[in-house]
This record gives sequence, structure tokens and C-alpha cells, in this order.
Amino acid sequence: MGKSVHNFDECGYVLKPKFISSTELNKIKQVVLAFHRAWQNDNSDFYQNKAVNSAYLTAPKYLDEQQRLVLFKFIASASLFKLASTIFTREFGFMNTQLFFNPVNASQLNYWHRDPQYHLTIEEQKQALLLGPEVVHFRLALEDEPGIELIPGTHKRWDLPQELNVRLEQTITIYLTVRL
Repeated sequence: MGKSVHNFDECGYVLKPKFISSTELNKIKQVVLAFHRAWQNDNSDFYQNKAVNSAYLTAPKYLDEQQRLVLFKFIASASLFKLASTIFTREFGFMNTQLFFNPVNASQLNYWHRDPQYHLTIEEQKQALLLGPEVVHFRLALEDEPGIELIPGTHKRWDLPQELNVRLEQTITIYLTVRL
């Protein structure tokens, strides 16, 4: 499975380099690319102007049964189950699939989010963070991703004032990453 980098409980993420073989990754990538092409056809304006992700990869709308089976075999794989078992302290289940991609417009700002922000008030978000179910995103990089930024520890604590303003798009903060 490759060596873990970082502790989930403390940081809120775990990196698993070379988690799956390049052959398996390529099979998944081909299915995801087929989904993405079909999704783009139905969502052209949204894709061109705002989108950074699409949802429901495993739904039958854009993929046939065989393509969906490739995704479900990965989702139900022993290696992914074993990884999830090291993170969750209770029983867990599968929720959904999404495809994250770089925006078409390279100058489009990405955004910081916490999933409950889309349907809960600020007070409800605080309660969900403290008492809600544990939710973990398993992100499988199909290619190098220059845009993801994780803020260690924010999976367990409420936002600092500046973080909340950025997350709610009340102010814009530009982060500069320098690679040495």
C-alpha cells in the first residue's frame, strides 16, 4: 500500500503514494475521462465558467455497467477498506463519487470549503464539526494536481476569522506556494 505520510487524527489527511498500481490507475482514469467528456457535453456553460468538480461518477447517466463496475471494484477494494479502517473509529459506509478538475479558466480562483457549508447555518456547521458524523474524502490523483491545499487540523476545529471569511468568499486571500 505504500508508506503513509501524516497522521489523519492530528492533521486531517493521509498521503498514500503509489496506493494502487499504474495499471489499475489507468483503467480508472479511462472510465473517469469517458464520464468527464459526457458530463462536459451536458454542462458546457457551467464547465467553461465556474466548475471545479462534478458529481455522481457511479450513476448510470454517463457510464455503462462495465465502466461503473471498474469504479465500484476500486471503491470496494480490500486496500481502500483497510485504509478506511485505520481512519474511522466506528462503522463506515460509502457516500458518493466526485471528479475534481482544474478550472477551464486558469485565472479562476479556487475555493476553500467544508462540505456542511452548503446546507447548514454557521451555528449548525459548528455543531456538525463537533458532533456530526465523520466524513472523509478519499482523493485519487489521476494526474499531478497543482491546486489542492490542505490546512492541517481544520477537520476538528472551527475556522479562524480569516479562514471563515475566505471559505465564505467574503474576502479573497491569495496564497503563494514556492517550490524549492
